[in-house]
Amino acid sequence: MSFLHYQLLSISRDNPTVNLDLSKIKPMSALPGTTFNKMDSVPWVCKILAVMAKIKEFLAEPPLNPFDLIVSPETILLSSELLSLEIPAKCVLTTADNELTPDEYTKFVKQLSEQDARVDATGTISVTFFYNAAVCILHHPKILLMGFLPQTTTTYSPEQIAILSLSLDQAITAAVEISNLCEFLLMPTAGPDPASTSTTGY
Repeated sequence: MSFLHYQLLSISRDNPTVNLDLSKIKPMSALPGTTFNKMDSVPWVCKILAVMAKIKEFLAEPPLNPFDLIVSPETILLSSELLSLEIPAKCVLTTADNELTPDEYTKFVKQLSEQDARVDATGTISVTFFYNAAVCILHHPKILLMGFLPQTTTTYSPEQIAILSLSLDQAITAAVEISNLCEFLLMPTAGPDPASTSTTGY
C-alpha cells in the first residue's frame, strides 16, 4: 500500500473496503546515486491516516444514540488505536508546555537539523500535523455534542462528564500544537523574539 492510497482512504467519501496490513509497511529506502533518501516517517504517516480512515468510516452514519459518540466499543477502540501508536520521538515535534517559546523553537530546529535528510525533516512535520489532526477529528463529535445538548448535571453521567472533559483537553492540546507548528514554519530563520513572553496567543 502506498502513502497516496492511505491518504485517499482518509478523505474519500466512500467507505474503505480493503483490509490494510500496517505491519507490512516499511520505510522508503534510499536509492544510491539519486536524491531519494530513506524516509523513516512513512510508516507512521500511513498508520495515522489508517486510523483517520476508520474514524471517518465510524462517523459516516449518525448513531441511533448520540451518547454513543462519548463512549461505545467503537470510540474506545479508535481512541486506543490512536493513542497507542507509540510514534518515535524523533518523528514528531511537541512542545513541553503547549507554547512555542524561544527554547522550544531552538529545540525544533535542532531536532529537524539532526534528521538524516531533508525528506526526514519534512516527514516529521507531516507526522506532527497528521497526528494532531487525527486527535482533533476523533474528539470533534464529542465537542459538538456538548454544544447541542443542555449543559445540566442530569444530561450527562459523571463518567460521561469525565470523558468529555478529557476529550476536550486532548483536542485543545492537539489544536494548539498544530498552531505552534504553523507558527514555527512561518517564523524567520532568526527565530522568535526572546523578549516575547508568549508567541502563540494562548
